[in-house]
Amino acid sequence: MADRENLPTKAVTRDVAVPTDHRGSLMARGLLALQEKRNQGLIRNNQNERYQQARAVYDKERGEKAEVSWSREKSAALFAAFQTMGQLAREKFGKAYYPLARFYGSGWRIAPNGAVELAELLSITSSPRDYGILSDAEQAKYYDKLAFEWCVANQDIQDAELWFDLSGCYFRGVSIAQDFEQSVYWLRKSAEQGYRLAQCQLGRFYEKGEYVARDNVLSVLWYRKAAEQGHELAQFHLARMYETGRGVEQDDEQAVFWYRKAAEQGSALCQFFLGLMYEIGRGVEEDHEWAVFWYRKAAEQGYFAGQGSLGTMYAEGRGVEQNDEQAVFWYRKAAEQGHELAQFSLGFMYAEGRGVEQNDEQAVFWSRKAADQGYRLAQANLGTMYAEGRGVEQNDEQALFWYRNAAAQGDALAQFSLGWMYNNGRGVAKDDVQAAYWYRKAADQGDASAKTNLKRLGID
Repeated sequence: MADRENLPTKAVTRDVAVPTDHRGSLMARGLLALQEKRNQGLIRNNQNERYQQARAVYDKERGEKAEVSWSREKSAALFAAFQTMGQLAREKFGKAYYPLARFYGSGWRIAPNGAVELAELLSITSSPRDYGILSDAEQAKYYDKLAFEWCVANQDIQDAELWFDLSGCYFRGVSIAQDFEQSVYWLRKSAEQGYRLAQCQLGRFYEKGEYVARDNVLSVLWYRKAAEQGHELAQFHLARMYETGRGVEQDDEQAVFWYRKAAEQGSALCQFFLGLMYEIGRGVEEDHEWAVFWYRKAAEQGYFAGQGSLGTMYAEGRGVEQNDEQAVFWYRKAAEQGHELAQFSLGFMYAEGRGVEQNDEQAVFWSRKAADQGYRLAQANLGTMYAEGRGVEQNDEQALFWYRNAAAQGDALAQFSLGWMYNNGRGVAKDDVQAAYWYRKAADQGDASAKTNLKRLGID
């Protein structure tokens, strides 16, 4: 277990010269001890500098890991942070243990492809072209144990970051029994000490009612404390609370204010939402050019929702000159990340031959990707492709399957198509009662063709 001497300390800044011919004297021994103390202080301060730089990357990126695909630059930054934490841990710098455990445990060990051995990973100093995500449960458990022992040994020190990590140890319960009560206790101490990550997390607990009683007012309070310190994720959550009127009076202008704060710091998530507010004119005057500006910011960081929205702006020529090729380019970027709307839209572009050579097989391929995720428009479209035998072998049973999935979600086109299949005995026994049922569903949504077919069946 690391002892308290591994905590960063202030360096002695005064230079001391020791006479070489009097090293055995009491004064010389004292001066040598002072020099040694000074050198150790410099080492520890240097450790703290390196740690703080790596910790800043760790703290920032873990708030974005669910929203953005890591670019080469971010991967390189994370790998450099991982390297630094690993070196500090070997120097027994205790504060590095917990972040290093998280690097190993969560797959944040963003490492150059082909580098497998730990020694090889930690010895690489260049920035290789490609990165992959690795994890190591055994190493995670090892550093989790060191982190917990170190945090407990130093828990009496007024260090909000240490308390935050101790809270994480209890929360995860890897090297100890999981204890949410202790986790919240240390999280609150850290938050009350002003640590913005703890404030944001405590706000999240209150919002979701996890491990504490749900309280949106307290959630807003803690989000605001962190947001006012520039914490991007807290700014996002605070904006959402204003937008939805939870824990605070609904206020779109305040939502835009906080989205902008985080967007200007580079949060791709908030850049997307700010673009959306400009597109629909909420909390700000509708302005499609500004919407495109912020969507592009998010898209260029790899955020799939920004890419998909930017594709739509190009496809429809809103806020930017209409350009199908650019629409396809951005739809593809988002579709390859699994964005269902972009997958459907890319399938549509292939079906229509817009911005790309017409290709029904590709239309089916991308429609299926979105349909498998439950996207009703894609399911209805895939049903039609099967019904008509476009890009796939004609199959009425498959058409019915996809129409039913989309119709159950309220898609009017699928409801009409399902009525038509029953009306004409396609893939199922002819059944005018079922046909009328589905025509009625579509007609109630304003489908004119469904109303016409109901009249043909003698139903007003």
